[in-house]
Amino acid sequence: MYRLEYLPSAETDILEIDVYLYEHSPAAADKFADSIEKLAEMLLDHPFMFPVYEDDPYFRHMTLPYKYRLFYHVDEDAEIIKIYRVLHGMRDIKSTMDSES
Repeated sequence: MYRLEYLPSAETDILEIDVYLYEHSPAAADKFADSIEKLAEMLLDHPFMFPVYEDDPYFRHMTLPYKYRLFYHVDEDAEIIKIYRVLHGMRDIKSTMDSES
């Protein structure tokens, strides 16, 4: 059975997004938090359901509300799903993710 591991960079991303969204709309922040929780549960059951990231096949990615994308890696040997980053689609994702691999 797989387990989730959020890297510090992902934890920081999620916190910053939550604060930003909450300042603009508490309901949006709640929707974002709920979506991460639900998608994380799906990952535990189906870690390979989301596509490989086209610029770096080490990562897989999924789309979240408000054009955010969650990047993760499945370590099959250790049975760990590592969440690396949660980034807005308007950022320079390729450069950011290049520094992660």
